[in-house]
Amino acid sequence: MTHYDVVIAGCGPVGAALGNLLAARGLSVCIAEKHREIYDKPRAITFDWEGMRVLQFCGVAEEFAKGIRPHPGTDFRGVDGQVIKLFDPLLPPWDLGWPPTFTFVQPEMERLLREALVRREAVTLMLGRSVEAFRDTGDRVEVDILDPETGGTETVTGDFLVGCDGANSGVRKALGLPLDDLGFDETWLVVDTLQQRETAIPAKGTQFCRPWRPATFI
Repeated sequence: MTHYDVVIAGCGPVGAALGNLLAARGLSVCIAEKHREIYDKPRAITFDWEGMRVLQFCGVAEEFAKGIRPHPGTDFRGVDGQVIKLFDPLLPPWDLGWPPTFTFVQPEMERLLREALVRREAVTLMLGRSVEAFRDTGDRVEVDILDPETGGTETVTGDFLVGCDGANSGVRKALGLPLDDLGFDETWLVVDTLQQRETAIPAKGTQFCRPWRPATFI
């Protein structure tokens, strides 16, 4: 069995960033991700300066910065259209060297993180395969990684196993750990548009705080 310092379940933004950070510090890493391709729809849309510092350590901040922009701020409007709260970004100078908040395209960030992983000799990236089971042997963890195309499994070992496999985490469930949920589960209609010409839409975002139909414009 191949041994790694750390085995990571999941190669979304968290798993990919962690893999880069660990490899940059000389640790051997194996990452298993059940999806071969990056999910092409943006889910997260804002990013902060602490996150940019993390991407600096991952070695992708400079390239990532070409496709982002500082967050323009958000107005919160009440039932009668009146402004009830303002969110405006801090003006420079900035304590961490970056604007405090950005808007970004999540698939692009994930692409850069994965490309950085591929360049690192200390990283073994297993796309299209997932963590099926694991066992704590006392001094290490045995991890069974499933290839759904063949039905076969490969067992690797690690000093640590880290579950970065999302809200439906198989690692979390296997350990019997609860999911902290703030209880805000609603069905949303999301419309993304790509403007082909300059329009008069406002630069700032708006949160329409209408109890019967809240809406967000970004």
